[in-house]
Amino acid sequence: MNRSPTIAVVLTTHNRSPSILKRALDSVFGQTHVASKIIVVDTNTDSVVSSAISDYIKSIMVADLELIQLPGKSNNYGRNYGASLSGGEYIAFLDDDDEWAPRKLESQIKIIDDNIPMVYSNYEIENASGGITRLFECTPEGDSLNVRILGENIIGCTSMPLVSSKVFFEEGCFDEALVSNQEWDLWIRILQRHNANYCPEIAGIKHHSIESISNDRCRRAIGWIRLFMKHAKAYRKNPEQFAIATGFFNSEMFNKKMYLIGTATLFTHVMLKAIYLKNDESV
Repeated sequence: MNRSPTIAVVLTTHNRSPSILKRALDSVFGQTHVASKIIVVDTNTDSVVSSAISDYIKSIMVADLELIQLPGKSNNYGRNYGASLSGGEYIAFLDDDDEWAPRKLESQIKIIDDNIPMVYSNYEIENASGGITRLFECTPEGDSLNVRILGENIIGCTSMPLVSSKVFFEEGCFDEALVSNQEWDLWIRILQRHNANYCPEIAGIKHHSIESISNDRCRRAIGWIRLFMKHAKAYRKNPEQFAIATGFFNSEMFNKKMYLIGTATLFTHVMLKAIYLKNDESV
């Protein structure tokens, strides 16, 4: 009889009510593939909220559930710290404002192995008005992930992939210096040396949250710039992907009414695209 691979769950919660955490945890408890360990990492700065979370966790009669409290630490630090204690062969990260579909872990573990150390899935995304879209409206291309990941985060948010613990640590974990785009940065690093499988089954839902990093204009801008600087060598080798990425950056900055950064990025994007098209025509 084959042994089932062990999956550890690392769930980070930061300055949100215990009811939000409960929704995420309930989706973990409802998995058809039972996690070997569930680590809740509380990085709240509000001691009242942390106390309520502690009381809630103590009231749950679930084996292998552990609460780690790291007041004021970043979520990236919390994710890495939780992962270091997980002990699973694979790690599934979950943010407190997201939730999983019941078969999320089961559907992903079926198509992961030593040669393919990461699985990414389709998932639903809730917008500010409550509407639901999907990350992928059709099956995404599966080739050249190491190149295409530079132009766009084609793997998705932190909460939905499943990744090998060994590869996660070998590739340096989450970069604690990044204030946003930390998952994209990690996927870039993993895919430069490894491949990933796509699972079409819906993994869960990424809920809209006012407190989300995606709604913090300054952190988003800083995250974009640091990502470009960190992977400058890869972007120099793949200018067409840099042109695609700056297009997304420009669009986000204008949407967030950061017009000066948006204009500068638009200029860069147009110049890069013109150069790329000129080079493409000369081939």
